[in-house]
Amino acid sequence: MHINEHSHRTPTIGLTPLIDVVFILLIFFMLATRFGAWQDLPMSVTATEQSEPLDSDDEGRHIEVLAGGDVLLNDERLSLAELAQQLQNSPHRETRVTASDDAPVQALLSVVDILQAAGLQDAALELIE
Repeated sequence: MHINEHSHRTPTIGLTPLIDVVFILLIFFMLATRFGAWQDLPMSVTATEQSEPLDSDDEGRHIEVLAGGDVLLNDERLSLAELAQQLQNSPHRETRVTASDDAPVQALLSVVDILQAAGLQDAALELIE
């Protein structure tokens, strides 16, 4: 039996599977990427140890975002559209927004958007644990 020791063939890497993998990765990243516009939410947050009470002479508004996404304005349950109308019709007053720990973030952001659309720029935001 004769064995030829000099005919070692060097392994080569095929480009076809490499090109297939690159195209699969390209398609994956194109489908997984969101091309939507991100919007910044300008908000200044300061930490306080204890919240200061609102004025008792009905000068302030208290908006609560509850766990189910419900919104209360001075202990009156309102929809988001009714809240927007109430804020548009009333003069600028001190506004405090509180959200329970398990309140949906989307509901809180909707309230902040309504406040911003109403022209209120000075509102206190509290998260209740």
